[in-house]
Amino acid sequence: MPSKIEEAEALMRKHEREPEHVLQVRKMALALFDQLAGIHRLGPDERFFLEAAALLHDIGHVHAPDGREHHRWSARMIREHCWETIDPREREIIAC
Repeated sequence: MPSKIEEAEALMRKHEREPEHVLQVRKMALALFDQLAGIHRLGPDERFFLEAAALLHDIGHVHAPDGREHHRWSARMIREHCWETIDPREREIIAC
């Protein structure tokens, strides 16, 4: 069974047309999260949610090539994907 982040990466790679952009977004988001850890005091669960959301935020472009409403499609795809490792509560947090 894949890890949670491996499963998110696989979904991203299946649908993402610009993976370089998404990987850069992930890198920057995690760098900010880590640098601000002393202020926000969030833990590994929240870091995972941020990482998964960064990876999946643009997958909706596959259904909205013009970019309009792609964020809604991304959220829908995250919610409706048949996840092996991510439970419904986690799925909803990532989709938001």
